[in-house]
Amino acid sequence: MSNSEKIFIEMIDGTSTFLRVNAQKVGENEYKIESNKEFEQLESDCLFEFFPDDIIKVKEHTFTDGTTGKVANELIKSGEWSNRKLNEFMFKAISGKLELNKLTLKKYSDEIEKVWNEKNNRFFYPKLIETIKTLKGIE
Repeated sequence: MSNSEKIFIEMIDGTSTFLRVNAQKVGENEYKIESNKEFEQLESDCLFEFFPDDIIKVKEHTFTDGTTGKVANELIKSGEWSNRKLNEFMFKAISGKLELNKLTLKKYSDEIEKVWNEKNNRFFYPKLIETIKTLKGIE
């Protein structure tokens, strides 16, 4: 794909980091994230802020090593990705990008219950469980 460019998306794999992925430029600072082998090769506890086929806005970012790159920072249109809403909820909860209010509780009610019901049978980041406890307390 000759129009592909490399951009970065934020991900959590025990710590917050950036993953370099291919994307097609579709407008001024707007890109469509392409399906990348990076998404399939990572462990199941890796959480992404954005997914293949999402259309996102980017901004220039200076990384801790002094290099710069385009980082996805705003969702324009969601793509289709399995368990997208669940992964979106978990990423936002762990990264502190989730508003803790009744609207959030309603929007992610199915995802909250799914995690809550599975919390004793699989690994979830402690911050996610803490966030769910806080949201459940809003009820």
